[in-house]
Amino acid sequence: MQQDTDKAGRFAHSLPGVPNETKWEPLDEHLRAVAARAGTFAAAFGFTKWGEAAGLLHDIGKNSDAFQTYIRGQSASPDHSTAGAVEARKSYGPQAGRILAFTIAGHHAGLADGKDLTLRLVKQIEPYNHWESYTGSPPAIADLAQSKMPAKHLDYPGFHSAFLTRMIFSCLVDADFLENGPLP
Repeated sequence: MQQDTDKAGRFAHSLPGVPNETKWEPLDEHLRAVAARAGTFAAAFGFTKWGEAAGLLHDIGKNSDAFQTYIRGQSASPDHSTAGAVEARKSYGPQAGRILAFTIAGHHAGLADGKDLTLRLVKQIEPYNHWESYTGSPPAIADLAQSKMPAKHLDYPGFHSAFLTRMIFSCLVDADFLENGPLP
């Protein structure tokens, strides 16, 4: 099946019992809303662009034909979060990219350990072509580099990375939950 790049035809969420797609949440609106909210949350500790990047990338796997078939009730749910983790790793390198990959890959299931994340980053997933048309350009790596923890925390880089991962994860999970609205 040729992947549809029409934004109106790609959705992040449907409504149970509502087959009318005009009431479903478009993928681009969801990604941008979660990015804005996660960035706002991350601003409290000086990492706005990190929150925005996580929010933009977290559901790009929903652009796959497999997910769009699933959302219409015609198949089982495919993995949609690995795609964003892969793109975060590619775009932001071994340090920032890995932190973002942890948060994105775990935004539904919880943070994985390092071995599990490494396996997810190399597994075969459904194609999610043209995802950039839904997100626009994610923050540049230079924008992420401008975020800095106070110097007194840099004596413990392992703690810094682990704590930052959990903070960005919290921003993403909360933003995604709030943008999805209350559970039925």
